Amino acid sequence: MSKHRLPLVAAVYLGSFVALLDVSIVNVALPTIQQALQTDFGGLQWVVDAYTLCLSAFMLSSGLIGDRYGRKRSWLAGVGIFVAGSLICAVAPNLPVLLAGRVVQGIAGSLLIPGALSILTRPFPMRASAPASLAAGRRSLPSLCSLVPSSVASWSRPSAGKASS
Repeated sequence: MSKHRLPLVAAVYLGSFVALLDVSIVNVALPTIQQALQTDFGGLQWVVDAYTLCLSAFMLSSGLIGDRYGRKRSWLAGVGIFVAGSLICAVAPNLPVLLAGRVVQGIAGSLLIPGALSILTRPFPMRASAPASLAAGRRSLPSLCSLVPSSVASWSRPSAGKASS
């Protein structure tokens, strides 16, 4: 692999990994979010669902955007929008602002995921694109493996001194 291809592969994998990881990693922070924003279980469900719904709802449209305006351009826009959504989430003073940030992240994730594989097929010749494509499928394995630990961590038991409801 040439020295110009390695950064491309690393960037594309990292962007896709972050978009896929964000589906489940928020589960670890749910108890902290609940305390900080004084929200109920329904609000916490929307923190997870706002991202997932937007990610899945805009995935097909984002593929079309990549075809029409360029895959690199749409992927880079996805990275920028994802960072903006993450900043909104980081400074969110209340639940509606956090949910707006999660929606922005979901839309950005939908720009990152479909464009990743198509970006990798262009710089690689036909023979070299097969291993790159195979590795692209493997990039989601760490994020899928994070589902179990993050889910277990988010369902913490009440501490000994507190009454459960």
